[in-house]
Amino acid sequence: MLRKLIEIINPYGAGNRSLSLDVLRGVAVLLVLFRHCAIQPEQAGALQPLAAILQRFGWTGWICFSCSAGFSSAGCCSKS
Repeated sequence: MLRKLIEIINPYGAGNRSLSLDVLRGVAVLLVLFRHCAIQPEQAGALQPLAAILQRFGWTGWICFSCSAGFSSAGCCSKS
């Protein structure tokens, strides 16, 4: 099902893209977005524990995204 969604989003073909790497990037982006979210954990109500965790560890999304970009860049360079 996820492959179908990717085909809809990118009709030109996935090429040599890795689905697991794309999922990791997506999670990383979400972590960064939650880190910079305007809602503070104190204002989250019943979701306060989740909001506190996401805000505290959201910076790891930046590291994951940077590492995955470096990994894919190194893979492209080593193939050529």
